[in-house]
Amino acid sequence: MTATRPRATTRTIEIGSSIELHGGLHGSLLTDPPAGTRFRVSAPQHVFLSERPHKVSGRPFHPSRDFAMAELIDPGPSRLLYHSARWPVLNRASWIVDLDDFGYPVLWGRSAIDPQQRRRLTRDGGRAGRRRMVERSARMLSAYTHPSCKAILFFTEQAVAEAYQWLSSAATPEVTRAFLERCHVVPAAHRALDPAEVRRKWRDDPLTVVFCGRDYHQKNGRAALTVMISLAQRFPGMRFHYIGEMPGDPLTRRFDSLPNAAGHGAVSRAEALRILASGHILFHP
Repeated sequence: MTATRPRATTRTIEIGSSIELHGGLHGSLLTDPPAGTRFRVSAPQHVFLSERPHKVSGRPFHPSRDFAMAELIDPGPSRLLYHSARWPVLNRASWIVDLDDFGYPVLWGRSAIDPQQRRRLTRDGGRAGRRRMVERSARMLSAYTHPSCKAILFFTEQAVAEAYQWLSSAATPEVTRAFLERCHVVPAAHRALDPAEVRRKWRDDPLTVVFCGRDYHQKNGRAALTVMISLAQRFPGMRFHYIGEMPGDPLTRRFDSLPNAAGHGAVSRAEALRILASGHILFHP
């Protein structure tokens, strides 16, 4: 009688919303998932709870202009586990969510990027704005603490501590406890280089500094360029790489003119990982 091997099974997990997927954090899950798991990107529908009917106001709702009392995503019914980036999930019996920032999804949402909305939130000393954010947080937290949510993932202990500070002032002890019970710290990491390659590059290659950031202003790109220009001039044997968009200004041109500095602009994920793997120091000012 011939024994048969059990068939290997691969678990499929849906992940989204695609507009919130980070090329680094979620890119590793998509291109290098844990053994026995594969991730499938979905395009869920975003559902907003508006403050007032926009049929009455006479204009369509716009999430980056109008304050929403809640935002969730609806990927449609399925038995698959759903991994959500930031937002609570409708129509799934089991879902997890990663939160790299507590305030953005829970308190103010996408309208915080609009200057007019920020001004409205700070009128009358900010009392009305605080009231609206407390109302929003109550709705959002009821979604994050729904039984269908199995885990809330943070990337650092500090992020959990900051969330706790917000919860202490904006939620009841019961909601705070239910939220924190779901919290887990899972440091986001790409698969490490082979130790032999790490030893080789530290032994043989010139010391290399890499900056990587998609947003020039948010990632403080000007400070990165200024510091790397100074170091490149003082230490000609070192190498400096800048990954990400740079303005065509004198500072950028000065950086590009240095023989031991290279500005790469926006590159593919694979190319960014290649440059990062060649570096010794990751510089994020």
